[in-house]
Amino acid sequence: MTTVPHPLFISTRLMAAYAIPRVGTLHLSAERRDAERRIVYRYVIEDDEGTELDSGDDLRSGVGAEPDYLYTMRSLLGFLYHAGTSRSSDYGFTRAAVEWARHNSDELATAESEIDTDPGNHHEQCAECVAGNTGPHLQRF
Repeated sequence: MTTVPHPLFISTRLMAAYAIPRVGTLHLSAERRDAERRIVYRYVIEDDEGTELDSGDDLRSGVGAEPDYLYTMRSLLGFLYHAGTSRSSDYGFTRAAVEWARHNSDELATAESEIDTDPGNHHEQCAECVAGNTGPHLQRF
């Protein structure tokens, strides 16, 4: 990976990243394709002091999709927001990440809304888009 779209940047972890001032930084990297040809993304969640709260590789794209860091970052922000505001599910995140998300839910919602994932900019090679799937098709396993 050499470039990522604005407002993302390449972090010191050499991953696509999005910083939320006074809240923390989310990092993403497209690692490989699984048996179903889905991109497997690795993520790291850090608080504003750089402490790692969670990491994982359970984000996957639609079948045949090309890497889409904006869409995936927006989805990760959404998953964190819902984990922080849900009373019944932690969405698979660590307790530290859920507490951080709960404390920063407004900032996560704002950040999610600020990332442009306009369908006009969406990758044209995504098999699910070509097949007419207009709903979200990034999956967390």
